[in-house]
Amino acid sequence: QRFCCTPTLIPPELVVRFGESASINCTSSHPDFDIMGWEAPYGGSRYVKSSIVIWEVERLEVWKPDPFCYVTLEKEQCTVHPNITVYKTPDSVSVSASSDEPLVEGREFSLTCDIINVAPKRNLIVKWYRDHEKVHTEMFKNDTSELPNNVTSTWKMIPKKSYNGTKFTCKAELDLGPKGPEPVPTFSINLFIILFPHTHLPEVNQGENVTFSCHAEGNPAPEIHWNYTSAESVWETSGGRQKNITIKATSTNAGVYICVAINEFGKVTRSVTLKIKGMIIDCVMDTFGCVHSEELTYINVYHSVQKNSFISSVREK
Repeated sequence: QRFCCTPTLIPPELVVRFGESASINCTSSHPDFDIMGWEAPYGGSRYVKSSIVIWEVERLEVWKPDPFCYVTLEKEQCTVHPNITVYKTPDSVSVSASSDEPLVEGREFSLTCDIINVAPKRNLIVKWYRDHEKVHTEMFKNDTSELPNNVTSTWKMIPKKSYNGTKFTCKAELDLGPKGPEPVPTFSINLFIILFPHTHLPEVNQGENVTFSCHAEGNPAPEIHWNYTSAESVWETSGGRQKNITIKATSTNAGVYICVAINEFGKVTRSVTLKIKGMIIDCVMDTFGCVHSEELTYINVYHSVQKNSFISSVREK
């Protein structure tokens, strides 16, 4: 009877989380081996005339362990290497708009998903969803690094009017195969897009009252205030996350009113122009250039988990 020299590993494939314990049994059916053991920087062992040897580490803290089991006969030596994958789930997943430019219907816009400190990158799958519909998938199978990586996935879209109030989700899955943990480690974060259509503010008659409402959300909750040239017959009121300004349309009150929302992470401004019939108002330079009230388009993204976030809008009541 011919006996096989090559030892047998149980299991031959191992998926282990960085820092956790790991073990593999190595056995041989050959009756006449001289020595058998494991060669490894950690957990190696050597036994004489034992049909089973164990590679075992209490805390696996190397990203590319390469132990191998060997069986030495009188005239040959056989070795076998297990397939070991060491993984780490992300420290964080965040999603954001890739620029501060306004979102305009029909103009290409990018969303970015950042997955921080994940390994191995080749097992990562990033999926983008619009509400419950999967719209984009990105994989990194050609990456050969074993070390943790910061990974960025960018999805380009053409906004539509129907996207107003839509939830976009970035989902990061670490697909480690049938030997990996169940369920598959998955991390997701949502982003809500608010697309405000073009605002057409009519000219008002002298003596009429007009109210503008400014609404902002963020974490921490932002402070809201209005900036405008000091004038008579202007009243401000607050309610929840909203601050209103009521103006009596007079020649001294015509002009630009700017809403400012601010917290420790940043500031967002939006402006609106009060025009009175029979008067000419010069255009105002705001964040996006020279605009009139009828040309204003507002875009804001709200990150449901990130802190540096705002929703803000200005509208006429």
